[in-house]
Amino acid sequence: MSAPIDNTFIRDLEMKNGEQIKIHQLEVGDVGCVVWDAALVMCRYIETGDFDGGNSWRGLDVVEVGAGTGVLGVYAAAYGANVTVTDLPEFLPLMNLNIDTNRHHITGTAVAESLKWGEESLGRTVDCVLMADCIYYDKLMLEKFDVEDIPLERQDSLFRSEDILIKRFWKKTFTEVG
Repeated sequence: MSAPIDNTFIRDLEMKNGEQIKIHQLEVGDVGCVVWDAALVMCRYIETGDFDGGNSWRGLDVVEVGAGTGVLGVYAAAYGANVTVTDLPEFLPLMNLNIDTNRHHITGTAVAESLKWGEESLGRTVDCVLMADCIYYDKLMLEKFDVEDIPLERQDSLFRSEDILIKRFWKKTFTEVG
């Protein structure tokens, strides 16, 4: 269970464009209460050349799954994405606090919703699903998705680690024969 929302400390994150994102983290709580290193690496990855310095996010319908603090979704929304950050219901106050704190940076939209994986659906198709530290590479993913490993040289030069893997997944398209 999460700690009270009034017991937070702030992590300042500088975007490549110089803007400062402020993310509230809970002093006590579950794993989704703080910003993890993988989320920092992913935030800086969405600002790389793979996404035209962040400009490719403008207008995309994006969902962050297992958002915790919502930092990755806030980052994408600051680059113009229309983001729904999702996690278990107890994280809604923290995600909403971080969206509200950074509203002046958001050039797209950002909302927080409760979502339990495998039990619920947002009921719509999205352009992109973001997640950091949420899934562990599994052979089952290969059955439904094409996977690209993002090499270190395509990641941010300062915010990267050999211990943190970035993967891009595309849903496979199947052609029925016969």
